[in-house]
Amino acid sequence: MIPRATLRLQFRREFTLDDATRRLDQFAALGLSHVYASPLQRARSGSTYGYDVVDYATINPELGGEVALRNLAAGLRQRGMGLILDIVPNHMATSYENEWWRQVLEGGGSSPYAEYFDIDWQSPDPVLQGKVLAPFLGQPYGDALASGDLKLCVDALTGAFYIAYATQRFPLALRDYAAVLGSNPHTVCKRLAALFSELAPGALNNRYANEARRAVVTEMSGDGKACIEEAVAQYSAATPEGLARLHRLLERQHYRLAWWRNAAEEINWRRFFEVSDLVGMRADREEVFNDQHALIFRLYAEGIIDGVRVDHIDGLANPRTYCLQLREQLEAQTPARQALGLSGTPYIVVEKILSEGELLAADWRIDGNTGYDFMDEVASVLHDENGAAPLEALWQTLAPGTASFKDGLHAARQQLLAEHFVAEFEAVVNLLHRIARSSVTNRDVSRSSLRRALHALLVCFPAYRLYGEKSGRRAVNAPRLQAALQGAREMLRVSDHATLEMLDGWLGGEAPASAATEFETELRCRAMIKFQQLTPPLAAKSLEDTVFYRHGRLLSRNEVGSNPERLARSVDEFHQCSLERQALFPQSLLATASHDHKRGEDTRMRLAVLSELPQLWQAASSRWHAINAELRFAGEPGRGAEAPDACDEYMLYQMLIAAWPPGLQADDVEGLRALATRLGEWQLKAMREAKARSDWMLPNSAYEEASRAFIDKALGLADGEPATFSSAFVKDVASFVARIEVPGIINSLSQTLLRMTCPGIPDLYQGTDRWDFSLVDPDNRRAVTYDAQIMFEGGCVSSACASGLLEQWRDGRIKEQLISSTLNLRKRYPGLFQSAYIPLKIEGPYAAHALAFARHDGRDWAIVITTRLAASLPAHNGLPLVEPTAWEGTRVLLPEALQGDARRGRLADALLHRRIIADDDGIELADALAVWPVALITCIDKDAAR
Repeated sequence: MIPRATLRLQFRREFTLDDATRRLDQFAALGLSHVYASPLQRARSGSTYGYDVVDYATINPELGGEVALRNLAAGLRQRGMGLILDIVPNHMATSYENEWWRQVLEGGGSSPYAEYFDIDWQSPDPVLQGKVLAPFLGQPYGDALASGDLKLCVDALTGAFYIAYATQRFPLALRDYAAVLGSNPHTVCKRLAALFSELAPGALNNRYANEARRAVVTEMSGDGKACIEEAVAQYSAATPEGLARLHRLLERQHYRLAWWRNAAEEINWRRFFEVSDLVGMRADREEVFNDQHALIFRLYAEGIIDGVRVDHIDGLANPRTYCLQLREQLEAQTPARQALGLSGTPYIVVEKILSEGELLAADWRIDGNTGYDFMDEVASVLHDENGAAPLEALWQTLAPGTASFKDGLHAARQQLLAEHFVAEFEAVVNLLHRIARSSVTNRDVSRSSLRRALHALLVCFPAYRLYGEKSGRRAVNAPRLQAALQGAREMLRVSDHATLEMLDGWLGGEAPASAATEFETELRCRAMIKFQQLTPPLAAKSLEDTVFYRHGRLLSRNEVGSNPERLARSVDEFHQCSLERQALFPQSLLATASHDHKRGEDTRMRLAVLSELPQLWQAASSRWHAINAELRFAGEPGRGAEAPDACDEYMLYQMLIAAWPPGLQADDVEGLRALATRLGEWQLKAMREAKARSDWMLPNSAYEEASRAFIDKALGLADGEPATFSSAFVKDVASFVARIEVPGIINSLSQTLLRMTCPGIPDLYQGTDRWDFSLVDPDNRRAVTYDAQIMFEGGCVSSACASGLLEQWRDGRIKEQLISSTLNLRKRYPGLFQSAYIPLKIEGPYAAHALAFARHDGRDWAIVITTRLAASLPAHNGLPLVEPTAWEGTRVLLPEALQGDARRGRLADALLHRRIIADDDGIELADALAVWPVALITCIDKDAAR
């Protein structure tokens, strides 16, 4: 089944598959067609998000296991609904629970899973030849060894020997069991040592190895326990001899334990971004692909799932080949599904961040992406471009001399390359240098010149990645690469320009298959892939996880998939984006919130109002800065003088007004305390991600603590001080929020209706059917209280009910009703929102303050009208509705097909029980938007056969 609308659920121990099953009636009443589940394959124990997979073959028992999944699927089928599953082919968790990873650490290159992970077994570092760097120690290796924190242990339940460090385990190579046990002359130990010494080299989990381990288990539960423990004690760091013995044992392992800070510079395997407890997978290898997806294909064949969302597609070696293979294997299950009466067309979307002007590849055979492009489009059309200059001027007064956004991004990329992705960068340099040395023509190209050219190219690279294959780079990539090359030329000295041109050729400008030798072809392919796998984490970490927390002009535009440099887009541009999606990927997801968003969908919409009121905002933020002057820490807290500094304080004020809960009063002690806690969590993450005053590697605790104290002091919550909830600051903030929250709610309702009606598949993130004023994780992943929410029947509501919902907008029911009414209309008339998209012209004095388009299937029509930029228009009785008379004759022009008397007579508001009156060629906004700030007007052919 192709979805009509999806609901993203984040499963965890606190919200299981059974919990979701109990709420299916509510999800169905809302008008949803599919649950879109976070990863369900077994993750490490206690996982809160599911992307740290340890076993691809099992449904996570913490979530209820496969039995609970089947119950959920059955409940969905009973209601005519389906299930889409998030899958994670790019990486697994580096956990002892992960049998594949454990066997690699235990057996090294001889492990059957040695090539499952993206490991460089031939590292240029001689210490890592044939080994895996294990950068999991919280202190330098020598300190961990000397302190006794590294301990040799034996598992009495499995008979396995391992190195323990805090809560972590690292398996001992099977070849060393005999040496450990043989260190004790006791008969039992000698007999056990003999069993292990007889094992063939490379034995891991064969029958004989398992029998030997079972013998250890037997002895550990009997008389042999004491002698085995004595053998283990010989490797205790408590004595100089034991410490030396333990060190020699560790040096013989297939891994090299190291301080976690060494990962950035020495790691010899691909990580997920810079997360060293997630290891990259070789999904391009057939056996890996098959083992990763066997469960997925079985669940699809059995009708348990209907499609997949592929996480981090840009991390794979060849996304196109992967997607084609995935589609082929899922479609191969068609006969099995058809036997169950189910569709044999799988739904496949990928998580892909598109840069400015970039389109999703048309030849991947996917249905689209997860909707970050729409999130950007809908947010930007609800911002006011006129606010860009004054907001930029305000930001520059707080950060005088601050580099331009582009220069700031380049600086962040340089910092990331110098401090966080050193090993990944050097791995590409190594391959490029080998390519140079493989050719007589290029053998004199120095490693240093290659390093400089590659560094400049990466700093200037404008997208997440290129998509080159053995046949070379695709033509569609040319504009982005040319932009990067031009920027790199400007950075480099002239003598390195020739090297840069060589890089262009070696990284796919010339088909690797055209190289002179097979050896050089292989080198070029590897270099091209490694380069393409480096650019996505570099782009994400430099932009989303650095610049987004440094550049504070307006934080509503610092969102995944967005370009903060661009404050707004015009209505015409928004229509063009919708037309492109309708033409190319009409089944792509439309998201406005996700588990990875930086700010909730309604948080962004309230902040967007500042783009309309920049002078009012400048006055307020300046006033607050002055009021709280005495609360800032003026000493020298570690690094930097003032805490928080002017930029951090300014961004804090943005988040304070954006996350202020509807109805929170200035004298609500507990409400303010809860808000302060959430802001404190956001602030800590923001400061560390910015990597300016503090960071994750070297936290500046003095600055962090002083900045956190500032929040409590400003809100009158400081410990040991009397509450000052009537303070000028808190009252002023509450008053300012009251000024912007109504136009912010209008933005939110407009955003909601656009997501429900634009080309694509509406996607709801858990809990966002009510107001979503969340911040970045963990705030956006908090438990949702579904039981407190009201189910609607899904039909349109009476005018009296509509007015009541509008008057009580703070409880969020109006948003839920809007979603339910629209989705149930899509359910009744599915073709209406799958076909044509027609931008509609608006004329009149306030034409810029509305957006309209039509959808139709040749028979039935729907006209969507939303309010935009409402802050400058008078509200009706203080409600989130523009005073109807304020539209002053502004009208939406009807499509020609609806201008006849018969058609116009059937125009009705699909959200409310009321007729819509149109003149010869248009509808007055004063009528269309008289009850709610959005309208969905239909013209349904009542006589047509259904």
